[in-house]
Amino acid sequence: MAAVQPYFWWVTPTLRKASNPYTLMGDVNWTDYRVSADVLLEQSGAVQLLGRVGDQSPADPSCRQSYHLQVTDQGNWAIVREDIDGTTTGLVYGSVAPLGTNTWHELALTFVGTTIRAELDRLVLGTANDSAYISGQIGFGVNGWINAQFDKLTITSPLALSRPARPM
Repeated sequence: MAAVQPYFWWVTPTLRKASNPYTLMGDVNWTDYRVSADVLLEQSGAVQLLGRVGDQSPADPSCRQSYHLQVTDQGNWAIVREDIDGTTTGLVYGSVAPLGTNTWHELALTFVGTTIRAELDRLVLGTANDSAYISGQIGFGVNGWINAQFDKLTITSPLALSRPARPM
C-alpha cells in the first residue's frame, strides 16, 4: 500500500501526469484468459483489474496499452481501453448497487478473441468488443493513492471455467 504518490524522478517534468499505482504480472503473449481477484476498498475510491497489458511508455510508465475494469465504491463501473500515450476510451459502463468500503467483492475480466466481459461477484456487468490489443499481461491497481486489498488472484483459460457467470 502506498497512500501518497511518490516523486517519479525518471519522468521528465514536462511529461509528468498524475499516476495511478498498479502492478503487472504474467506473460505478454497471453491471449484468451479470465483474470479474477477479490478486492476490498479500505476507503472511498476505485479499483482496477487490468488485462491484455502490452507496451508501456518509456517516458511515462503510467501510460500503457491495456484494458481495465474499473469499479468504484459507489457502484460505477467501466471497461476502458488505455493507449500508450495515456488516452483512455470507455468501451462500456454502467452502475450497480454501491460496493461500499471494507467489504470483499470478486472482480473478473474475460478475454476471448475481441470480446471482453466484466463481472462483479459472478454477475456479468457488461461486454465490449474491441480489437486494439490481442495479448498481454494481467494486473491490478487503484485510482489515486488509496488503500485497497487484493486477494485470491486467479488466471484461467476461459474454456476451463466450471461456473459460468450469471447474467444480471
